[in-house]
Amino acid sequence: MVYDTTPLSSSPKPKTGRFRRCKSFIHHMGSCYGLLFGHLTKTFMLKKNFEQLFLMIYEALKEMLSSMVSKEVNKIDKTSVLIYVAEGLLLERQKTQADVAAMIAKAIKKEHDNLHAERHKTFEHGTYSLGESSFGQGMDQDQDPPGSCTQEQLDEFDAWMDGFGSNDDEVPDDKVSQELLKEMSGELDEAKLQKDVDEMLRQRCNSGDEHHIMLIRCKTISRVTLFG
Repeated sequence: MVYDTTPLSSSPKPKTGRFRRCKSFIHHMGSCYGLLFGHLTKTFMLKKNFEQLFLMIYEALKEMLSSMVSKEVNKIDKTSVLIYVAEGLLLERQKTQADVAAMIAKAIKKEHDNLHAERHKTFEHGTYSLGESSFGQGMDQDQDPPGSCTQEQLDEFDAWMDGFGSNDDEVPDDKVSQELLKEMSGELDEAKLQKDVDEMLRQRCNSGDEHHIMLIRCKTISRVTLFG
């Protein structure tokens, strides 16, 4: 390290021999290293201006940033693609389930409508057939003679008439005189009795055909029994 030996006062001091030797050594080393650095500068380290240095730094940073961005994008893609695929599959599954549910509901509704239409059609056809059959049977029974009813219907009517005519308080026929019987027969109203019998038969019978048969049978029996 070199120190300035200039005295603070105005009068200079004499220089020693040691100082002169140090100064000559520094000049010698400076000349040697100056030649060395000058040679290196000319051969290996070419001088460049600041614009070229800026371009070099810019290109280096550009490459480095592009590589860093590519690495980050690859990482994000690896993680996000899986998430997107999973979300897409989930949405597709939900959409498929909704479509299947809609198809099932539509099929059930269509089947229900078909059954309802078929039931309504069958009901109308059955009603028409029943009415037509009842009308045809009524016409046939009107054309039949009074005694053309079946034996089962006759037996049922006879049993009903026996039950209708029986009474616990009824006096046996052998105890009733002929005069009292004639008096009771004269006081009876034939039209009223026939009306009551017809009303009972309407309540008893279920169909129009049976009513017609039983009505004819009752008329015949009542007339024969009471006024015959």
